[in-house]
Amino acid sequence: MKKFIFLFAAVLFTAISSNLFAQGTGINPGVGEVKTYSVADHVGSTYTWTVTVAADGSGTNLLIAGTIVSGTSAVYTIDLTWSNLATGNIYYVHVVEDDGTCSNHKVLAVQPINQFEMDIANVDNAGAALANTFETCAPAVTNIAWNGADPVTALNANDFDYDYGTVTFYYKVTATGITGTDWDPVFVINETSTGTVTAEWATTVGGAYTSGLNTDGSVNTFTVTGSNEFFVKVIVANGIVDEGTTARDIEINLDETASADEHSNIVVSTNTDTIDQTITARPATGNIGY
Repeated sequence: MKKFIFLFAAVLFTAISSNLFAQGTGINPGVGEVKTYSVADHVGSTYTWTVTVAADGSGTNLLIAGTIVSGTSAVYTIDLTWSNLATGNIYYVHVVEDDGTCSNHKVLAVQPINQFEMDIANVDNAGAALANTFETCAPAVTNIAWNGADPVTALNANDFDYDYGTVTFYYKVTATGITGTDWDPVFVINETSTGTVTAEWATTVGGAYTSGLNTDGSVNTFTVTGSNEFFVKVIVANGIVDEGTTARDIEINLDETASADEHSNIVVSTNTDTIDQTITARPATGNIGY
């Protein structure tokens, strides 16, 4: 019985894993995948491989250009890397076998598929993952300034400006199923602070950030170049305005219906598309009575 349960669990895990980490096939490869193609192996034969956009083999050999698909071989098998291609297009893999006397020509139709996915996670200022529902306390009150003057009266005894501090949040957005060239994420940032909230992005957590992201729920979009990830930094400056006796949420929502790769392939799925970080409320202490 125990053996049966173990085998069942193993099969279930395999099924779940293959679903989570689905790969393309030789005739439907995903962007960036390497697939192996082969024909019969005959001693003494030479093999010439080409990839074209024409079924008859005419036109540019894409293997020479190397921008869409790459690979070299003079034998019966070849590993092809499918990259920088427009999914949905049909390409033709050709091989000509020459045995020294006669030749033969075979073709395989290949149509790459879109496997572009995005994921967002809470991270710290070093890029390490945090909980999906990360919370942090409002910072300690500093730089207290009295606005009154001698003599102290009932009107000025509680007249202070309190600096309620600044909180910085980081979020990491990751893309898979692309080749790390150019892609255009689309997302919105929603926040509930009454202080000043600004947001910016960079391709490394400690890199140079580009400012000017919208934090009012309107759309943000830009082009990420040369990386399959980027970071969003949100700065909440409470100043003397937001005491923080009410919790403040910073939420980012990825738009999987509009985010696209460089070939305009729309995201097929997001593992996590909405993430939230919270500044928890500080005690509502009130003024000192007398």
